[in-house]
Amino acid sequence: MSQEFWICWKLPQVEIPKDQPVLAFLSPTEEQEMERRGVRWINGRRIPPKIRQEALDQYLDMTARLGLAKNSRGQTFRQALGRSGEASSWWYHPASFRDCEADPAFNYLLQIFFIRENIKERKITQLALWAAPASIERALRSVCQIRVEYPVRELPFIFLIGRALLSRIKFGLTQLSYSWRLRHFDFSHVPCDGAAFFGYWPWSVRWDEARGTIVDHHYAALPETLKAQTGLESFWLAWFYPEGRGSSQGRFLEELIHPAQRKRCPVVFLQSFLGWRDIVLATINLNPLWRSWLWLHLGRFKNALLPMGEIDFMPLFTKTLVQGSAGYSLVYGQLMALSVRRACERLSPRWAFHFQEHFPPARAFYEGARQSSRSVHTAAIQHASYAPEKTLLCAVPGLDTGRTPDGENMPMPERFFALGPYSASLFQKCGYEMGRIMVTGSPRYDWLRSWEPAPPAHEPFLMKRSPKIVLLACTLNVSMETDMIEAVSLAARGLRDIRIRVRTHPYSPLNQAARLKRFGYELEFSKAALSEDLAQSDLVLVTYSTVGEEAFLMGKPVWRWAAHGFNGSALFSMRPEPQFDGVFQLRRALESFCQEPERYRPCGPAVFETGERLFFKTDGRAAHRIAGHCQDILGRQDNL
Repeated sequence: MSQEFWICWKLPQVEIPKDQPVLAFLSPTEEQEMERRGVRWINGRRIPPKIRQEALDQYLDMTARLGLAKNSRGQTFRQALGRSGEASSWWYHPASFRDCEADPAFNYLLQIFFIRENIKERKITQLALWAAPASIERALRSVCQIRVEYPVRELPFIFLIGRALLSRIKFGLTQLSYSWRLRHFDFSHVPCDGAAFFGYWPWSVRWDEARGTIVDHHYAALPETLKAQTGLESFWLAWFYPEGRGSSQGRFLEELIHPAQRKRCPVVFLQSFLGWRDIVLATINLNPLWRSWLWLHLGRFKNALLPMGEIDFMPLFTKTLVQGSAGYSLVYGQLMALSVRRACERLSPRWAFHFQEHFPPARAFYEGARQSSRSVHTAAIQHASYAPEKTLLCAVPGLDTGRTPDGENMPMPERFFALGPYSASLFQKCGYEMGRIMVTGSPRYDWLRSWEPAPPAHEPFLMKRSPKIVLLACTLNVSMETDMIEAVSLAARGLRDIRIRVRTHPYSPLNQAARLKRFGYELEFSKAALSEDLAQSDLVLVTYSTVGEEAFLMGKPVWRWAAHGFNGSALFSMRPEPQFDGVFQLRRALESFCQEPERYRPCGPAVFETGERLFFKTDGRAAHRIAGHCQDILGRQDNL
């Protein structure tokens, strides 16, 4: 009889037998306690590359096949959510987005595949799950006998649907308010036949009173460069989104809209093209919710996943399918596409740019431009680095793009301006035709000048100073970043030569995370500019933030903490070290760094090679290269 195999997501409150095999997906604090108890355990952070690749391939295939689930008439779910002449609303659904930062499905799949590998290797038939996520528990019941300890209680399904519906209603009412307040916004001064840049007013694009101009850090100098090289006047198709600035509803007109009006900024608010009828009809359309619930009840989604193997993976996607159909995502996509179509018909831009690659709002943007009666060239300008496991970039050729089984294709830009050759190779796998992806670099990173292998004259002094500033650069993924902060805080405890500085994502609630309160006295949350934080830091730790790549190109030592889940770091997908998955291991590295910091500085050739692959030519001319490509394409079109 095989021994029971323990799998723990929380530390068991009972004594663990010394010979008990344990697979642990624990927090750093709990892992230290396991070490203290002398338990023989398998670290859930150490998933082999082969298993990770298998899980990734399976995840991409499964998420594509959910949209290809068929009803009794042979109609796919994607077709059921579509209308004639328009892209299916499926492409605005969270399930099709594959957002590994917000949806835990891919992380759970990685864990399931690692568990399955241990089951096969040890010939296990009985599992004891300690505080397992409910969807993992249900998936594993299809292959093993299971004993559950400390079951994780989920909210009732009806409550989740109700919460999603409330978010839909709130979104609809908010857009009605914005549409009404923006209906008289004057954009008669905005040029026609120009270049349109998408932005979110006022967080990605805003009026800067000090500079007396519009500031957009995603496109940087591209609008001015495009005008200089092509003669095209630039303007912004802006989605009004004051929530991103934390502004109060009662004050947003005076503080956020009026500067754009008074200064006659080249800004067009997309909500001004929406009427109350458009918003109400999109909000009250619950057909996607009804269809997703019915198809779940009849097992159509499950049938689409049956060829995936012996495990029932459907529990990983059930919540996302129903909540995504009930929530505001589909309404948002439909209104975005409609407003962009009307804006393009009114303003006839020659080029329309978006910075969010394959995000659902970007898909709706491309679709709206395509639907317009004008000849508009659409382009994506890559805004951040990507790695193979950062699944929100992914599309599956033959299922999502190209010749698909149901003729439904994901909206994509006509041209893609990639950050570097490494990113271009990843996006090429999404099904882009040859010649549509151009490696130019991104204007957002034109400030980088890091091919110089020798550090500036003042940096040797900085490397010798005490204490050393360790910058933790965080993303929007609260659970993974909390894991890293906890690990570094434990590893650095008692090291007087280490000072921990946390740089959060501007829109992350990370500093409110409950697990961090016990480390509050050790942590310093930075409010400085990124350039200042990087200049002052001696060492940078990331899970997958692009700040890691920027720091490496500046000659800073960069380490990665292997949090539970996907590896979204482009830098550490290219070079596997130094990565850490244990507090003791990280502690020894920090002690060594305090003694010999220069030993950890990256060498010049490594910096140069990495810069070329990730950021192309770090010469500050990405905007010029993009403008040059646009000029060539317009020139060929005008000559026809």
